[in-house]
Amino acid sequence: MKKSVLWFDGAGGQFGRVELPDGVAAQCKKAFWRNWPRTPEWQSLPRGTYGSSDSGVSGEFVRDDLFVGTGTLRVVADDRIPPTIMILR
Repeated sequence: MKKSVLWFDGAGGQFGRVELPDGVAAQCKKAFWRNWPRTPEWQSLPRGTYGSSDSGVSGEFVRDDLFVGTGTLRVVADDRIPPTIMILR
C-alpha cells in the first residue's frame, strides 16, 4: 500500500470504514475524502498517522468516521503544499 492513494467517498456523513487490525501500521502515499453533497470537492487528508479512537493516535488524526480497529495508517504526502521544483544548471 505504500504507493497507493485512498479515496473515502461518503454521503450524508456515512463512509465505508477501513479496518486496521491490531499490530497493523499501514502506509499510503495520499488519502482523499468527500462527503457528498456537503463537500462536493475532494479534500486531501493532511500528512500524519491516522486511526480510530481505539488506535492510540491523538488530535485531528483520530477519524472514527473513516477507520475502525487498533491499527494505524500513515499518510506520507498530501495536496496541501505543492511540490517544489528545483532546476540546477
